[in-house]
Amino acid sequence: MADKDASNTPNTNTIYSQSHRNQTYSSTNNPPSEEPPRRALKPGLYVPLLAFFSPETEELDESTVAQHAIRMAKAGAMGLITQGTYGEAAHLSHTERARITRTTRHAVAAAGYPQLPLIVGCGAPSTSETIELCQDAYESGADYALILPPSTYRAQYTLPSLKSFFQDVAGASPIPVLVYNYPAVTGVDLDAETLASLAGHPNLVGCKLTCNDMGKLNRLVASVQPATAVERGSGFMCFGGSADATLQTLVGGAGDAGPFGV
Repeated sequence: MADKDASNTPNTNTIYSQSHRNQTYSSTNNPPSEEPPRRALKPGLYVPLLAFFSPETEELDESTVAQHAIRMAKAGAMGLITQGTYGEAAHLSHTERARITRTTRHAVAAAGYPQLPLIVGCGAPSTSETIELCQDAYESGADYALILPPSTYRAQYTLPSLKSFFQDVAGASPIPVLVYNYPAVTGVDLDAETLASLAGHPNLVGCKLTCNDMGKLNRLVASVQPATAVERGSGFMCFGGSADATLQTLVGGAGDAGPFGV
């Protein structure tokens, strides 16, 4: 678990501070010797996908998972998200998470959308398990990891310790990381200044704000200057987190990753 009294100094523990980026891509979608395709995040609407189960056995319904992903791709989604709040991540084993990610990646590729970015929720209570989930997501075909702050002992965390958590994870993750701010679920609400400071990490490339605080979103956008439909921007993407925030996020110069369509 991230040290609750950690300072702003980057962690020098080699487990977390050294890059663990793999030189090969082990998803069955690509031969192991090839680098993964580069799927950039672009401004637009990103859809958090549902997880589906058999009503009789409660086993994963991979056929429906695939059909749902293809439907959202055909509808014009700029990217897809698995293992988010709507993806039942809290109730899935690591193996089930990987199966959903692989199924989604293979389904959209086979349907003619191989360049669609896939963001995968990888949040966990500890730093080490979060890194493990990032690795699993990478091996299953994910392009980006979406990570909630740890919240089991949230009353004991300080902003410096939360920053250290994200920096440690980003330093070890084989895929770029987005910060997921969802205080209604975690009880942790990261402010614009903290998020802007995390934007300086080379492997922290964006955030999803499901706090629906438009003032925070606009302050953050003004600070980090994300990409828009007409500007290349800094490379740090800012997403609103619900359909209700779509207009405000687009006006403010951000994308949206709200629950659009099922």
